[in-house]
Amino acid sequence: MEPQFVFCRCDQCGGKIEFDSASLDPQEHLQIECPHCHGETFICIPRELEIRAVAGFGEIPPLIPIDYFLPFVGQSEIKERLKGIIGAAKNQNKLIPNVLIEGANGSGKSLLSLCLANSVAQAFSNKIHFIDGTESHDINEFVARFCHLNENDVMMVDKMDELEDLQIAILKDAMVEFAVFYGGTKINFPRFRVIANVQNKKELPAPFLLCFPQIIEIQEYSPQDIKLLITECAKKQGFAMEEEAMEYVSDGCKYPVHVINLIDFARSYILSRDLEPRITLDVIRGLFSVLGAHSEEEEFLRESIPAEVKREVWRRDQGKCARCGSRERLEYDHIIPVSKGGSNTVRNIELLCEAHNRAKSANI
Repeated sequence: MEPQFVFCRCDQCGGKIEFDSASLDPQEHLQIECPHCHGETFICIPRELEIRAVAGFGEIPPLIPIDYFLPFVGQSEIKERLKGIIGAAKNQNKLIPNVLIEGANGSGKSLLSLCLANSVAQAFSNKIHFIDGTESHDINEFVARFCHLNENDVMMVDKMDELEDLQIAILKDAMVEFAVFYGGTKINFPRFRVIANVQNKKELPAPFLLCFPQIIEIQEYSPQDIKLLITECAKKQGFAMEEEAMEYVSDGCKYPVHVINLIDFARSYILSRDLEPRITLDVIRGLFSVLGAHSEEEEFLRESIPAEVKREVWRRDQGKCARCGSRERLEYDHIIPVSKGGSNTVRNIELLCEAHNRAKSANI
């Protein structure tokens, strides 16, 4: 049986889990251990539900489509816009345009991209293929990904701004010409569409951005959506969240990753002190005190630079300051500050010695 690799998200930490769905029934849910947080989670194949008649002549009603956007909390305007893109394409019997979703780290851009990809696959009865920008792809393997495409399939590119320059160039040719010249040979591909996400579109070449007629930016989540996310996340961890504590922290949580970090820290704080399974205002204040934070908007809510990004930056900069070549007191610096929309990608991070990093900060 030919493998059919798809991925889902862990119920606990939101991490990506890729698995072979060929041996899994459409309605089957399988409980596994998440390779990221080692918690118990379920994997399943996201497909249409088929409801059969139980009376009469046993006719089979039409398939009832799943609203794949339903579990995604928040971003109502964006979800309606994406549904409109799918509806317009289906009414005109055309492929959807290439879509680029831009969002801060932890904003839910990967999950929103997957919701869109599943919705497109459902609407047009085609397959989804995946490229993870954070994975190291041999160029031969990267080109081979496109050779497995069928007509009108969807290629979802997660964290596209992590791709190398040559991979971006190959992807651009594949999207525009549906062909690439590789190894002295022209390789033709069927027509397909790309659904991609990035942290900061400014890190991509401007001509490449022209390949995306639809560029959608995820906004900060509303307080109501954040409160709903906090409630759901706390419930999954087996905790209740008191309203007073909710009000105290909700203004500081702008994206889902902030909620996940907050609940995870609160869980550790409660369990290590054998407290009641309730997140109270005293728990939050105690948590902030331990972490050295003074308000709900402190740095601990932000996601740190991933280890694989640090390794690649160190390799690229050869373990020395990008300005003076010093190998002493080195720090990882965001070229575009996080506060101004910068992301935790290799392109946006460089090694600086302490002196040059402080000098840069003083000039911002």
